[in-house]
Amino acid sequence: MGMCDLNVHLPLERELCPFDLAPVTSTAIQMVFGDTVAIALMGARNLSKEEYAANHPAGRIGKGLIFKVKDLMKKKEDLPICKEHDLIMDQLVELTSKACGCLLVVDDNFHLLGTFTDGDLRRTLKASGEGIFKLKVGEMCNRYLYNY
Repeated sequence: MGMCDLNVHLPLERELCPFDLAPVTSTAIQMVFGDTVAIALMGARNLSKEEYAANHPAGRIGKGLIFKVKDLMKKKEDLPICKEHDLIMDQLVELTSKACGCLLVVDDNFHLLGTFTDGDLRRTLKASGEGIFKLKVGEMCNRYLYNY
């Protein structure tokens, strides 16, 4: 069996737990040591953001370095757009085919007037029954938009 070249002793008198059972102090010491070694190795290797992101592609940190808003946004042609005077029944394919869960109700200048969701469709169908065939999207869409 081989021996290691370096032995690091991380001192621990006792755990913070009053019963000395829960590994509170020892895990904190291990995390601080591990993070310190990782940062030191990043500096020693002159690790770039790109290399860092490649090592963390699925995590939040890596995604934040790799993806930009433009990479995640849908293009105009992929948006489920309709006009407020369109009949709800005529827009069902648009609602379901774009896989967004809602229709974006716009005016002639493509300004957003409201949204009409899958849930709005179910509630409208339940409330109006066969009357849904005559309803326009603009009559049932959610016009309470928030600008953050």
